[in-house]
Amino acid sequence: MATPTLTEIRSFTSSQIQALNSTDIRGLTSAHIAALSTEQVLGFSSLQIPFLQAPAVRGFNSAQLQAMESTPLSVFTTAQIQQIQVNSIKGFESEDIQALAPTLVAAFNSTQVPYLTTTQVAALTSAQVDALTTTQVRALTSVQLASITTESILGLDTAQFSQLSAAAMGGLTTAQIDVLSSSIFASISSGQIVQLKVSQLQAVEPENFAVLNPAAVARLTVTQIAGLTTGQVDVLTTAQVASISETVIKSLSTANLAVFDDTQIAAIGSRQIASLSTTQIQSLSTAQADALTSTQVKSLTSLQVQSIEVEDLQAIGVSELVQIPATVFFTSEHGTDSRSHHKPGRWSDGRATASHYFYPVACNRNAGLGCF
Repeated sequence: MATPTLTEIRSFTSSQIQALNSTDIRGLTSAHIAALSTEQVLGFSSLQIPFLQAPAVRGFNSAQLQAMESTPLSVFTTAQIQQIQVNSIKGFESEDIQALAPTLVAAFNSTQVPYLTTTQVAALTSAQVDALTTTQVRALTSVQLASITTESILGLDTAQFSQLSAAAMGGLTTAQIDVLSSSIFASISSGQIVQLKVSQLQAVEPENFAVLNPAAVARLTVTQIAGLTTGQVDVLTTAQVASISETVIKSLSTANLAVFDDTQIAAIGSRQIASLSTTQIQSLSTAQADALTSTQVKSLTSLQVQSIEVEDLQAIGVSELVQIPATVFFTSEHGTDSRSHHKPGRWSDGRATASHYFYPVACNRNAGLGCF
């Protein structure tokens, strides 16, 4: 039959639509499709849909797509999928989305992806999520990402996850974070990690936190570091510890600093040590003080030295203490005392902390630090 006019096709019944052969279907334009009612489009069968010219699919509106059954929608070609207008995509219902082959889901272009509703995204299966292209993943919004079920998000691989925009990362739910694999965490970029809220970071299991790239850990903010759990701090690698900036490491709570072992303490750089607060320094255990290297000890400021407890000074040892410049010892809240240029033997006031001056004293006193 000759290609019908718009007036003629508007008069067709759904049965007449169903009777159109492949040649008739190929002759339909987007204007013909747009002229059909929601009742008429029900006439399209799964045998006819593949013969529609891809540009003709642009004529479908959301109401028409919503009215159609999942079966004819599931046989759209990739070229046809890409022709669906963004405002019409919402016509796909959850069962329609799940009926699409993964290859068809992968056909949605980056312009269409942001128009998928949260209900549609929540309907995606793990196989469909696995089929998403990196371009599609990059187009996901934070709200859409949050809509992916915990079962389906397992479909994301490291190549896909690395393409999530920084803005989208804020949409990850704690439930999603809890099921992600360690390989996913290892792929998180520095740009992505800074977008995570404290509640999101705290949801990261210690074993997954341990595989974070040191370059990503280096971008953690003051707020993020302060919010880490002791379990996460306990598993920090030496490379991760060394990567924390001096501006940020001083926000580490004393409770978290207390779980650092010898290797973690030794991994703290000179500039990091010098940036620690006196409260942090004073909170160090005797074992941690003993783990300080000579390079770290030399980096201590006068205020830090004054905050160290006697037992910790004894643990540091003479060989390390002699590396500290004399000016550090003779600096107090009253300034530098120039009455002596000897290095200290023990605390001059015998108190638990070096809160006043250091003066050299005889070796046989009870300081236990030896002679200088």
